[in-house]
Amino acid sequence: MRKIKNSIFIIFYLLTITQSFSQDKYSIRIDFTKVFFGAYQIGGEYNLNENISLGLEFIDFKASRTLTSKTDAESRDKVLAVSPFIRYYRKNNHSSTSFYQGSFRYLNYVGLGDQYDTWRNLLSIDIVYGYQFKISNIFYIEPSIGLGVYKKLNADKKTAISPYPILNFNLTIRP
Repeated sequence: MRKIKNSIFIIFYLLTITQSFSQDKYSIRIDFTKVFFGAYQIGGEYNLNENISLGLEFIDFKASRTLTSKTDAESRDKVLAVSPFIRYYRKNNHSSTSFYQGSFRYLNYVGLGDQYDTWRNLLSIDIVYGYQFKISNIFYIEPSIGLGVYKKLNADKKTAISPYPILNFNLTIRP
């Protein structure tokens, strides 16, 4: 129940903040698929022109917040990430349209247990294809899929680059 209250508060807060942004230049994105896995992802996006935008996302993960977690709430496991991205819209981004997105991520792991002590940081790059559906004047839904690769830092030199799949379901608020 507390998770639902926190989510409602965050959405209300973001709606209030978006009223201060100028029209069609800024937007706020929230990824709802990661909430099921204990991660909160929120980002801002700035439109350079009708087809290109730049953005920055922040991810906060704690395993005890997952819906199926068996980890106690007092555990110190935590992941923080910063992710700048660039997006190319195939059509004018003021209506429903498809897009391509490239992201670069830096993740920092803290307190996840002994098996993670050799790689507390990693870098990743991903490419995503998605579609933006306009559902009202300010709300957009963005399902997307993609592929990424990551490289563990602080690990032995034999560590290879590893691929991973991406599935996102964003809600974008554009005042």
